[in-house]
Amino acid sequence: MNKAGKAWSSEEIQIIVADYLEMLRTELAGGKFNKADRNRVLQWKIGRSKGSIEYGDGAGYDILSFNRNGDGRLLEVKTINGPETAPFPRVG
Repeated sequence: MNKAGKAWSSEEIQIIVADYLEMLRTELAGGKFNKADRNRVLQWKIGRSKGSIEYGDGAGYDILSFNRNGDGRLLEVKTINGPETAPFPRVG
């Protein structure tokens, strides 16, 4: 099924965010993972292309997050351009 140009469903977003957070937890704990393998699994799970999973929807912001006060905050989530073992950058 070709989903190019179609909006991401809530279920797809939940799956991809959960995977991202798992990678972040793994890295923060000093563990390793293979981003290419994880991308292939996500392609199978949600039926999106490699590029779509890596680069998001192209609209600019990928995730609406909330701070402790409940204020919305738009987050841009990108993969790292480099080897699969490259660490995630830490901001703020």
